[in-house]
Amino acid sequence: MRQSAHCCIGGLMILALAGTVLLSGCPPKAATLTVLISGNAAEASDSKSSEVGLDEIQRLEVTVTEVSVDYAGGAPGEGEGEGEGDDDSGKLVLFSGEKRIDIRQLQGISEVLSTANLRPGYYTKVRLSVKDPELVLTADPGTVITDVQLTANSRLFVSTAFELPAGESSLLLLDFDDIHLVQTGSGKYVWTPQLRADVSVVPAAITAGGVIDSIDTTNQIFLLNVEDSDSVLQVRYDGAAVFLPGDTAAPSGSFSDLGAGVHVEVTGTLDVFGEVQAVQIHVAS
Repeated sequence: MRQSAHCCIGGLMILALAGTVLLSGCPPKAATLTVLISGNAAEASDSKSSEVGLDEIQRLEVTVTEVSVDYAGGAPGEGEGEGEGDDDSGKLVLFSGEKRIDIRQLQGISEVLSTANLRPGYYTKVRLSVKDPELVLTADPGTVITDVQLTANSRLFVSTAFELPAGESSLLLLDFDDIHLVQTGSGKYVWTPQLRADVSVVPAAITAGGVIDSIDTTNQIFLLNVEDSDSVLQVRYDGAAVFLPGDTAAPSGSFSDLGAGVHVEVTGTLDVFGEVQAVQIHVAS
């Protein structure tokens, strides 16, 4: 792991999935950055009675609409302060669209958001924008709470500095390590998540859903068009368990159930070169 930054939300918020972005004038050897999002929140030791605990949350969904970084040039510069969270000068958008994620379910695993080919050099500030949060409590699983207030105008950012070397690949993990959901005296819910950004070259446990574009049965590899994204992942499925619709504890599928046009959800390990070693493949109905 190379760099890590930790920040309480102070501008709009959260992550999104996107297609490959190639800067104009990009040198021959671009830097490749794959964006992941996770929700490894832990119970706060000093949580207040009004704060909703993790065990009380069954589902916490939100739509990611944009993810961006700031390009600082070929030499390291000073990081920006938190008070500059709404300054969009120098912003490079990695994703713009709508990607629905369930933060509560992303415990110990990451969801693939985007892959971008960028200009090598130094970057500062990671920005995240979200909208339309929905909450389901374990005590009342039949009720979907849509009146959840997002602080900071639904914009989050992490002030950090990291380098993307020419010709190398890196992973950018955006992690909600503190959900911080509070119920007010009037019964309303206010969500002020804390976000951490880690840039690393360490393979990550991931989940990704989408449609198989093409498959090489000889080498047991297929290309996956990631859902709600222009991103394409190469998935190596040798040794993976194939679950068919209706399977619960044990898989009943085989590799013959995989083919072009089949909708699947893959869990496994993603390396910095964009290849996934699948552990489980769930075929959608």
